[in-house]
Amino acid sequence: MEDAICKALASAPNVTLRQLAIATEDACSFSTDRRERTGYESALSVIRRLAKDRGVDLATGIHDPRRAADPALAFAHTDGPPRPRRQPPVR
Repeated sequence: MEDAICKALASAPNVTLRQLAIATEDACSFSTDRRERTGYESALSVIRRLAKDRGVDLATGIHDPRRAADPALAFAHTDGPPRPRRQPPVR
């Protein structure tokens, strides 16, 4: 199962990885079925490991390749939350 999740998320951008982590965490919290919850917990651990390998902080969505466990993977996925656009001063 872990290999299937890794393969499915290999090309996913960091923003998507974070969204999936949040949704999976919520599903795990609300699940009342033990087997279902175990599946969500397994998926969440894989997502967290992928985020760590990429250098993505799932809490903030900030990508820092210097903190990545796998530098090659970190630079393959360099998206992150949009930065605020600077507005020119009004004159």
